[in-house]
Amino acid sequence: MTAVYALYTTGDAAQRAVNSLRAAGYADRDITIISAAPMEDYEFSHIGRESYVWYFATGGAILGFLVATWLTMPETVSSPEPISVFSHGRLLSAMSSFTRLK
Repeated sequence: MTAVYALYTTGDAAQRAVNSLRAAGYADRDITIISAAPMEDYEFSHIGRESYVWYFATGGAILGFLVATWLTMPETVSSPEPISVFSHGRLLSAMSSFTRLK
């Protein structure tokens, strides 16, 4: 595997480099752009967006929520104290914050 690294001072220069790589026959999956600043105005900023990581993270969060709820159910049934209700509320708030990351 061969890799080429380059630094560009502007987004326009990086876009020209991406266009040159595409003209040379490289596919988008072979091109990686790393930027410290947002570059949504450029076409290359959409390379690599098709990722399934969000779905795995959301699935894990839902599974964790269901397991935590299942584990706390005997406590809720045997002694319905306010602390049990609050623990479920904390789980719901954590779950809602994770689902907003997309």
